[in-house]
Amino acid sequence: MSLEERFQKFFPEKILQAAEIMHKGNNQLCTAETRKAKYLLKKYSTVQADGWNRGETEFRAISHFWRRGIKEIPQPIGFYAEENTGIYSFENGKVLAPEEVDEMHIEKAARFIAKLHGFGVEDKKAFPKERTPCLRIIDYVALIEKRLETLSRDFDYSKCSKRARNFLDKDIADKVRELKGYILGNGGRFDLEKELTLGEQVITPGDFGFHNMLADNEKCVFLDFEYCGRDDPVKQILDFLHHDQTRTISKSLKNLFVETYRANMQVSEDFDARMRLVDSLIGMNWTLIYMNVVSKNYLQHLQFAHGEIGAVIDERIKKAEEKLKNLKYFQEILTI
Repeated sequence: MSLEERFQKFFPEKILQAAEIMHKGNNQLCTAETRKAKYLLKKYSTVQADGWNRGETEFRAISHFWRRGIKEIPQPIGFYAEENTGIYSFENGKVLAPEEVDEMHIEKAARFIAKLHGFGVEDKKAFPKERTPCLRIIDYVALIEKRLETLSRDFDYSKCSKRARNFLDKDIADKVRELKGYILGNGGRFDLEKELTLGEQVITPGDFGFHNMLADNEKCVFLDFEYCGRDDPVKQILDFLHHDQTRTISKSLKNLFVETYRANMQVSEDFDARMRLVDSLIGMNWTLIYMNVVSKNYLQHLQFAHGEIGAVIDERIKKAEEKLKNLKYFQEILTI
């Protein structure tokens, strides 16, 4: 069956042509073109150990934002739960390489995230907590401990080396214990168990960065809301600063992102102190995200989208080793 025949049931008008988009994500992407418009079809991976529904989460989030006047995103067209497939407007543009990112892109990204973070309590009630929320300081510690435990338990001995196992059990585990001790001993003014109120929480896209932005001259469209939900704004900003896809962007541009965000968002008085306190924990979280490639469950995602994965495993373990040596963004402030 051709792609045109396969997708025709989703459209009232005849599909003139359809094509698959090759990419590095966990889902299958295709385009379908009719006389009226060109569309993106996104078939979501269903292999999710915790039952999180990526497709429904994304379509509901984008639909909510679209109704509330956020237009720097694809237009939602329809979601078919039985096929786990979402249909969106096709957006022109390209994903920028880190060296192509300039001040305009940084400012647009910061203003966009400030818009989402600026939604009021009634909007926030329509969203669940993000998949891995950190609404208390202690949650950041629990996040990395849980990731480490999961990776250790789900380690794929058939595809990963003994060296990778030793790196996980020794180097990473030792640093996780060190960071936990640092947080428990340096919470200072913060009640580590106190949860952010709904008003203090923000709606976050989840996986936010330039890898999920299409640039077309001065137009920028933001993608990927599969893990959208309520979370700590500090986690969102630090995730951006530490993200794999922003790691080679200059620190001056990253600082501009933070400055632009602060100029467009009324941050709490303890925003900076919270950023500095949990900085290394987010760095460690990214080390563990790279190490997802040792997990049997995660490797199913990669095979769903890519097939051969040996080179991906080697590349990401190398990134994890490099990240472990440099967990901090605020180099001049933290000593860990």
